[in-house]
Amino acid sequence: MPPGEDARERERRDRQLDADAALNDAFVAAAGSDDSAARSRGDYGYAQNAKLMRDKPPGDRTRGLPADEDALASYARRVNRPGQIQSFGVVLLVASEASAARCAATAGTILAASTNCAEVLGVPCDELLDGNVFEEGSTPFAAKSLPGLTRALGSADLATNAPVIVALARKPDDKMYAIAHATEEGIVIDLEPVDADGDEMLEGA
Repeated sequence: MPPGEDARERERRDRQLDADAALNDAFVAAAGSDDSAARSRGDYGYAQNAKLMRDKPPGDRTRGLPADEDALASYARRVNRPGQIQSFGVVLLVASEASAARCAATAGTILAASTNCAEVLGVPCDELLDGNVFEEGSTPFAAKSLPGLTRALGSADLATNAPVIVALARKPDDKMYAIAHATEEGIVIDLEPVDADGDEMLEGA
């Protein structure tokens, strides 16, 4: 345990490692061992990846995605190659109303996040885990974006509200497209930056 790290911080860090490894392993599998190919085809398969989640016994420290030794090894290799994991955006997995009880969490609890959250969202992964995407103080999104995000993620048909455009709490000049996918284990939110053209359209809307 690093100096000054308490048990809760260690649990959060370990759970993030498990989640990142499984996310990365699924990405590599979808890509046929070439993540750039999968990215160009758009076939990451977020919904299929989220189905990797399984219920854990009471008291188990890991509520997130499971990862075997091969997945952990794959993840360890890739963190040494910056920019290989979701460099263009971020993926969040949050508990839904339907999955919250199974996850021992409340709706909106952030169960897993991409490793590059600090770079893209301005919030480190370990700060996001166990926070709530709908609550100021723990969400990466600006307060003005929460009502719209809450309505969108509470919709019976998430596709009808996609994408939602959200502002960031710690990077107020940045906006993100939020595209949500419903799964048995929660809601997978794919976040990608709004480019200059998109921002101009928003300003003119």
